[in-house]
Amino acid sequence: MCLKQIQESRRKYCDKLRKLTGINVYWIIDNNDFILEEIAKLNKKKQAKSVTTYDFANMYTNLDHDGIIEEISQIIKSILKNKFGFTIRGKKAIICKKEDCEIDQDHLIELLKFVVKNTYFRCGDIIYKQIHGIPMGTACAPQIANLYLHSLEYKYMMKIIRTNRTLAQKLSLTGRYIDDLTNINGHEVFDKIKGQIYPSSLDLIRQNTTTKQADVLDISIEVCNKSFITKLYDKRRAFTFESVCFPSPKGNIPENMCYNVFQNQILRYAKICSKIEDFLDNISTLMNYLMKRGYSKRRMKWNLKKLRKNSFILERYKNDPEIKKL
Repeated sequence: MCLKQIQESRRKYCDKLRKLTGINVYWIIDNNDFILEEIAKLNKKKQAKSVTTYDFANMYTNLDHDGIIEEISQIIKSILKNKFGFTIRGKKAIICKKEDCEIDQDHLIELLKFVVKNTYFRCGDIIYKQIHGIPMGTACAPQIANLYLHSLEYKYMMKIIRTNRTLAQKLSLTGRYIDDLTNINGHEVFDKIKGQIYPSSLDLIRQNTTTKQADVLDISIEVCNKSFITKLYDKRRAFTFESVCFPSPKGNIPENMCYNVFQNQILRYAKICSKIEDFLDNISTLMNYLMKRGYSKRRMKWNLKKLRKNSFILERYKNDPEIKKL
């Protein structure tokens, strides 16, 4: 809880820094919003050049304990400044003055050290202590990994803002979802400098073979005529077996919730698909699948009609005659 609040405070600080400098020094993303927003800005200027994706191989098991503690401790100190701490309210950690807090700066750092340094596994009758890396199944593992990598990225960005602003601007269009990293329009530099950001123990591997196409989270991105074309990417569709993706209206949950899921999927498709043809194809695929699950075609069409009239997200297709097919 405390680390999550530390991460949020850091994000707000970096957002203010971006407004002042025009440089993004906070690469952590929680969804596809950052990618889609930056793509939209570049498309308006016809400045689409490249997209490259990377993945940290076995990241969690290769994180250095001392490095984690050192880097995250620096972030904690920069935010709390030995004047503030945390008080716990239910499932939330709230920043408050040091004299009113339950967990102060030093206590939080000690808790971090304990969590990182005291992981044990049992195999048969033998108990092992993990001395390198962290288990990815723990509740705080994503925050620890995110803050550790962010600290490395932040230090590098703050350094080059002063020495090489052009490079800093190219790296600004970078987003990292835990261990999956995406860079837009900076392919010629990122491969060269990634070793200056991350330690050699973290192996950052290039995922896409061409700079003109990449799959990022649930988006398939392609560079065409100086514009980014985005489509829905769903790797489950490539499975050789049928996967169960959505709730059944015949189950124990209210029917309305099932059809709300359908509507939300349509809004997600509209947000991602830059071409009306892709948008309509995905709707057709979804409806065919849901009808097999017991959904009513008539009710889904009613939901589509309602969305077409009321949803601001569908505004992007309002001047396209194909939208009438909904």
